[in-house]
Amino acid sequence: MNYCYGKYYTGNFSDMKPIQKLVPGKYLFFNCLLNKKFNFFVVNDELIIYSEKGLLKQLDLFKKFKNKFQYIDLSSKNKIIVYKNKCENILLYMFLTNKKSILLKNFNYMIIEKILKGTPLKYIKNIILFLHIRKYPLHKLKKLKSKYKYDKNMNAIEEIQWKLKVFKSSELLKEFEKDYKLEEKKIIEIINNNKNSNEFKLYYNKNKKKFKSHSFTKEIKQIKNSVFFTCKVAKKYKKLFPNY
Repeated sequence: MNYCYGKYYTGNFSDMKPIQKLVPGKYLFFNCLLNKKFNFFVVNDELIIYSEKGLLKQLDLFKKFKNKFQYIDLSSKNKIIVYKNKCENILLYMFLTNKKSILLKNFNYMIIEKILKGTPLKYIKNIILFLHIRKYPLHKLKKLKSKYKYDKNMNAIEEIQWKLKVFKSSELLKEFEKDYKLEEKKIIEIINNNKNSNEFKLYYNKNKKKFKSHSFTKEIKQIKNSVFFTCKVAKKYKKLFPNY
C-alpha cells in the first residue's frame, strides 16, 4: 500500500498499482486510514469513477467505509477526514497552518502536513526532493558538467527524469540534504512546541466537538447518475444499498 504516500515517495516516478488504475486515489486513501498508513487526508464530495469495473470495486469500498470515518470542514469545498476520533493531529495541522506568527515556505507547510499525517520521514524527504528538482531551473542544470546529456527532443517526463539524474549526481544533492535536515529539525521543533502549548490546548477543546460522521450518502446517490451505472452495477448497488 505504498500508494498511500503519493506519486513521488521514492524520489522518482512510482509505478501505478493495478488497483490505482481502477479506483480513484481519494477512495484508496480511506483504505490507507483503516490500515493506519496515515492519520488524515483532505478530500471533497465530488464523485469520481474510472470505469464499470472500477465502480463495482468502489461499491464494495463505500459499503465497507460507511459511517467509519469522521470529518471536519477545512473550507466550503474540502473536508479533512479522520478514522474514528483521532483528531489531535488534524487540529494541530489546522492550528499551525492558520497561525500567522509562523512564517514558512510552501514546502515547509507541506512537511508539517505530512509529518502530522504520519508519513515516514524518509518518504517526506524523497517527495520534497522530487518537487524541488522538478521546479529547479532547467538552464542552471544545463550548465553543470554531467555525463547525462540534455536532448531537446525529450518529452516532459523524460526531461524531468533527466533533471533528477543530473541533480542527484551533482553537489546540489548534498546542498539540498543539508538544508532539508535543518528545515526538518526546525519544523519538528515547531510542531512539538505548539502541541504542548496552552494556546493549542484551548484551540483543541474548542474544535474537537466539530467533527461529524462521514456517511458517503452524497457519493452513493450520485452513482445512479453515472454513465457507468450499468445493469451489472445496478444489481450490485441494489444489493448493497437497498434504501437508496
